[in-house]
Amino acid sequence: MIHGVRDQARDLKRRSVRYRPGLRPHLAIFGIRRGGSTLLADMVAAEPGMWFVDEPFGTFAPDQPFYGEIHAELPEKLHNQFFDMTPEESRAVHSFVSRTLSLDLRIGTVRRARWPLVADRTALKLLNTPMLIDWLVGEFGLRGIILTRHPGAQARSVLRLGWGFSAEAYFASDAFVEAHFNVDQARAGREILAGQDPWPKAIFNWVIESWIPLREASFEIPRLSYEELVVQRGPIVRDLFRYFELDEVDHALALLDRPSGSSTFSTSLAKQAITAGDTRNIVGRWCAQTSDEEMVRAQEILDLFGVDLYAMDDPMPKRALYTLATA
Repeated sequence: MIHGVRDQARDLKRRSVRYRPGLRPHLAIFGIRRGGSTLLADMVAAEPGMWFVDEPFGTFAPDQPFYGEIHAELPEKLHNQFFDMTPEESRAVHSFVSRTLSLDLRIGTVRRARWPLVADRTALKLLNTPMLIDWLVGEFGLRGIILTRHPGAQARSVLRLGWGFSAEAYFASDAFVEAHFNVDQARAGREILAGQDPWPKAIFNWVIESWIPLREASFEIPRLSYEELVVQRGPIVRDLFRYFELDEVDHALALLDRPSGSSTFSTSLAKQAITAGDTRNIVGRWCAQTSDEEMVRAQEILDLFGVDLYAMDDPMPKRALYTLATA
């Protein structure tokens, strides 16, 4: 009964908030599944006056919030991956994003509305759009960042949850394959996806969802790894808040010391490490869960596709990905 009343109160608040455009830009966090985007999004969404939209392109089940509203607006795409669109589909996506940013389509929420119940900007946490980053940032003037995570850690988490592989949608497009891979890479990608072993599929999936946008999206969009965010939390969060034009950085830093909104997908040991602030354990627990054979196979895939940011023998990036953000 109590939960029902709370849900009704949150829904009333969501529907009652008025949108009053402010002078600060809308925000976009471009992430991958189980890649740490919820952690960063929780900090951004806690800013007063911020309307937050969680994965507007990522509804897969009818019991998810706003499933009906979203699927009434967006074209049907394999694995909900939005790329290689017809002009009609592009117009539908443009209308969807525009209406979402302006609260005309209310598929988000506000956690701390400015009085009297006003939101003056919107933040989007975006998955399933790795090939639309430049278009979304350029078309809507979004202040964006691309967030990634070690392919071993991300793959292990996705497999533990039994999730599928978006790479299947991209390799169904000959135009995409020809644009991004050489002949040997294309052949290897098809062999991986046709195989029975889910581990190489998950690693290859990271290559498409994360490595390609990291490599090919506009260099004006900052990049950040989950590992850097966790280990270098203070300086990076303070710099990001200047870049995003957010005010309540101390409140955001406090959120780093507790599990994020997606922690229901984490193991109990992972939650304990987050609560204890054990940063090395947070970023490296997956190593002990991965066999030597899996490590070798994953490294072969990373080498084949030219991934020079991560290696399987180290849970941290091989080089600094994040640089000071400039507006």
